[in-house]
Amino acid sequence: RQLDIERTVRRLIQREAEYGLPGSIKAPVFFLSAAVRAWAEGMPMDELERFTSVTPGDFVRALRLAVQLMRQVRQVLANLDAGDAGGG
Repeated sequence: RQLDIERTVRRLIQREAEYGLPGSIKAPVFFLSAAVRAWAEGMPMDELERFTSVTPGDFVRALRLAVQLMRQVRQVLANLDAGDAGGG
């Protein structure tokens, strides 16, 4: 699954370059994935150190930023849907 994501991102970066767009796509970083999954499955925060070396504060900050990004994407998609529904 991670390899599929990385391949897709590489293709998107190539397309940006082909169309002369400024490089805005960043390659995904998966270093917190195992810790996030363990936490989501109920592992206590103080046991996550075996999955990552980031501090608990940095871990929480990364999750907060991810939530913020997801909210922004949701808002953009809602705006696109509203524009399409208006006769677009």
